[in-house]
Amino acid sequence: MTDDEWLASVDADGPVDLDRTTLRPTSLESNTATAPEAKPPAAAPPALSKTVAIGLAALVATVTIAVTVAMLAMRSGPPVTTSRLQTAAQVSVVTAAALPTDPGGPPLDTPIPYTASASCPPGSTAAQALSGSDPTRAFVCVRNGVDGQVITLDLGRAVSVTAISIVPGWVGTDGGGHDQWLAHRVVAKAQYIFDDATATVVTQDTGSVHGEAVVPVPFSERSDGRGVLGERSDGRGSGVVASKITMIVLQTSRPPADPAPPSEPSTLPLPEITLPTTTEAQDPADATFAIGALRVLGHDPH
Repeated sequence: MTDDEWLASVDADGPVDLDRTTLRPTSLESNTATAPEAKPPAAAPPALSKTVAIGLAALVATVTIAVTVAMLAMRSGPPVTTSRLQTAAQVSVVTAAALPTDPGGPPLDTPIPYTASASCPPGSTAAQALSGSDPTRAFVCVRNGVDGQVITLDLGRAVSVTAISIVPGWVGTDGGGHDQWLAHRVVAKAQYIFDDATATVVTQDTGSVHGEAVVPVPFSERSDGRGVLGERSDGRGSGVVASKITMIVLQTSRPPADPAPPSEPSTLPLPEITLPTTTEAQDPADATFAIGALRVLGHDPH
């Protein structure tokens, strides 16, 4: 019996005393069995409390400020990097400009080969020894008591000569290991005559140095009959275009020697002894003069 039928029967029977009437559990069981099982309602998402909402808002604000500061810091960095890049670029430009590629700069000078001959009597060494770089060899010329010897340098072609370098004595030892500096006179003064159109003349005072002496070779303009000499900022001349150089040994001198160290006094008195002194004519070094090396510096003419 359904609930509706049961209620109808109750109404037909008249008023019912609920205290006496026992509700049939079968009706409930039947209702329960036949009624569809109701699904529990889906749990609603827990509502955020006010405290949590405030915390999230503060966190978002903090992150926003941090991102903004980071972006500003990144923007403030590039100027330093840009400055460094600009400095590096400027250094690169200066370095490139310093390279010897500027066609307006002075050309590179190098030793110019030559063939040498000299007006020295027999007993002298070959004049070509002037062009060597072996310190155990030197050009030695017999003087016969006078100076004025002539040395000719044939360059083989027209070149622009900017300087002449000379070692005016024998600096070094010979093949046997003997020091030759005091064995020969040194060239104190020399003159160089070039075969250019104006016959340029350059005079050099070597100072009798124990080493190399360099003289610049300037150009000469003689439109008015007088020479106008020019010299480069590096100490070398502007150059003379020539194919032959005539060197005249104007003056030689004895090689300067280092003073001997003082001798220790003797404990015993010695009698006075007069020793013979070496005169100008008796010094063996006066028989010859020596030139350790002679270099012609220059470049091809433009």
